[in-house]
Amino acid sequence: MDFLKHLALPQSLEQIAVLHFVLNIVSMLFLPFVSILLGASLLSVYFESKGRRENNVLYLRFAKDIVDAIVINKSILFMFGVVPYLSTMFSFAQLLQSTTAVSVKALLVGFVFFTLSAVLLYTYKYTNKLGMLFHSFSGIIEKQKNAQSLSDEVRAYDQANSQLHSTAARYGVAALLLALFFYVAGTVTAINSNEWDSVTSLLQVFISLSVWVGFLQFVSLSLAITGIAIVFFLFVWHGTVKESDEEYSALVKRHALAIAMFGIFAQPLFVILSIVLLPTVALSGTVFLFSIVAVTLLLLLATFVLNLMKNFSSKLTSGAMYLFVVV
Repeated sequence: MDFLKHLALPQSLEQIAVLHFVLNIVSMLFLPFVSILLGASLLSVYFESKGRRENNVLYLRFAKDIVDAIVINKSILFMFGVVPYLSTMFSFAQLLQSTTAVSVKALLVGFVFFTLSAVLLYTYKYTNKLGMLFHSFSGIIEKQKNAQSLSDEVRAYDQANSQLHSTAARYGVAALLLALFFYVAGTVTAINSNEWDSVTSLLQVFISLSVWVGFLQFVSLSLAITGIAIVFFLFVWHGTVKESDEEYSALVKRHALAIAMFGIFAQPLFVILSIVLLPTVALSGTVFLFSIVAVTLLLLLATFVLNLMKNFSSKLTSGAMYLFVVV
């Protein structure tokens, strides 16, 4: 799977600088988008499963609102997901063409899983809407006389749609987790030169401590930004949830903000572990400075979320969202 490296042409110092610039730009597009996509998918599938088990309509509504507000359409998924991922993969292929790093292999495998997850998660969202139409249509038909055969046919389609919905949810989330694991593996092994010789195959990325720390940090960060994004999109941007609906709005705020706090408080630990696992040659004053700034901003963000838990307001929600974008 090193054919991408073989296709890459030798680069001048100026071209290498351009590639680094491209990587920074596409990362600014890809990472926030895919973080929210992962967090929203995980939470939507979790609350839908919980709602079905407990027969709780509020959890089912919460799962639906998450996927409707955050798991967006195909064109956005292509522009902010597929294109930046491809750009990252080809940029690393150019930069690492003369090394033994498995980064490009990992990114290529991750891209296959990412494409699969995009199809499955879009199917998950589409079948969710289709299921609502079947339920509405079934209710109308049942009121009609001599429509038993049509009612049975609609019910059969509804059951098939429900099965496809559940399958797409499970496999979509699993494929996205694998895609992002290989994405993190590719970027971590590219940045950490110590991994070039110690991690020589795709199987070895599964036993790399640096890769697992990076992946778990990514997942926790995804949960943090998704928790804040949920209250921002549902209460401020789309206005789907109204304060007058006290029971449901309280449920959304309680779960979303608690998830955000968990993700935020996990970050300082992962920042420390990431610094410890860096090669000695990569340690510098700049690394420590950026780490301190990041932790400081995260603590500031935590105070925003704590204030939202005590006194919820649209202005604080918008401020927390904008601050997280900066972080």
